[in-house]
Formats: sequence, C-alpha cells, structure tokens
Amino acid sequence: MLKAEARKVHKDLRASLSENHIHEKSQQIAERFFLEFEPKSLTHVFLSMARLKEVDTSYIIKGLQHNDLVTCTGITDFESQSMKNVAFTEEIELVTSSFGIPEPVGGPLVNDLDIDRVLIPLLAFDSFGNRVGYGKGFYDKFLANCNGKVEKIGLSFFEPVERIQDTHFSDIPLDACITPDAVFNF
Repeated sequence: MLKAEARKVHKDLRASLSENHIHEKSQQIAERFFLEFEPKSLTHVFLSMARLKEVDTSYIIKGLQHNDLVTCTGITDFESQSMKNVAFTEEIELVTSSFGIPEPVGGPLVNDLDIDRVLIPLLAFDSFGNRVGYGKGFYDKFLANCNGKVEKIGLSFFEPVERIQDTHFSDIPLDACITPDAVFNF
C-alpha cells in the first residue's frame, strides 16, 4: 500500500468512528500503555485533535501526571516545519492554533535530547513499524533531533497494514504501536 492510499483509507475509517467509540478505544489504549510499558523520566505526548478523531491522549497524560512523571508536548511552527517541546503540567493553559492543534501557552522548553519516549500520532502503520502521518514530516524532523535511544511509540485505533511501500530514508520507524487490542513491537 502506498502512503497516499493508507492516508485516505484511514482518514475515512476514522471519520466513521463515533465519539463514544473514540473515548472507549482511547481508554483501552491508555490501559494497555500503562500495563505494557515501564515508566520513563520524560515522555513527549501529542495533544489530540478531536476534529480529526485522533486517539484521545488525555487518559495517558492524566496517568503520567498522577504518577508524578514529567510530560512534554510539542508546539508546531508551520513556517519552519519544526516543533519545539514544552513541559506540560495541569496548570498550563491550552489554546487551539490556527491549524486546529491544541498547544500550551508558556511553560519551560524541553531539550529534544532529554526526551526518553515519544508517543506519536499517526493515521496508519505497517507490520514493519513504518508509519503514515499527515505528510508534513514534523515528527520525523523532531525524532531526528532526539537521542538515539528515544523510544518511539505510535497510537492507533486500527491494526497495521501489510506494508507501506513508498517509505523514504528520512522516515523514522516506530519501536512499537499500541492499538486497543494489542501492542505491536518492531
């Protein structure tokens, strides 16, 4: 399957999901995350875009904060197509960017090299850990700046496709992907 086809198929699949389904499956993904993965010092967690029916990461964020684990999230810069990370606490105010992305206002910046684990939004992934996002390359650029030991975990409502054929040398594969029913390790 080509990236464009995987992107379209999975956008259509997501569009068919009900709000109840999204919350139920997001809770299952969060439970699986806490059962299967040991705590890390600093975890980057994306903030979900409800309009795109992404996995709701609020359950994971609350669980990490409840256990006093440090989390950070990204602030995107569409001009430079880059992302910087900000420590995320319950007190930080969120605003929706002009691109519909919830982002924190203020907060201390976090060095990409200090991040131990990254939870990555995606549309599709394959049985080899290749992923398909929205096509802007924000996470590939961000992950390239992280330390070589950073753990890269995707979150998906759906099972993997067989193979994404048109991967690029700059595409950074996942180490694992969590779905409501399983954890796929690569």
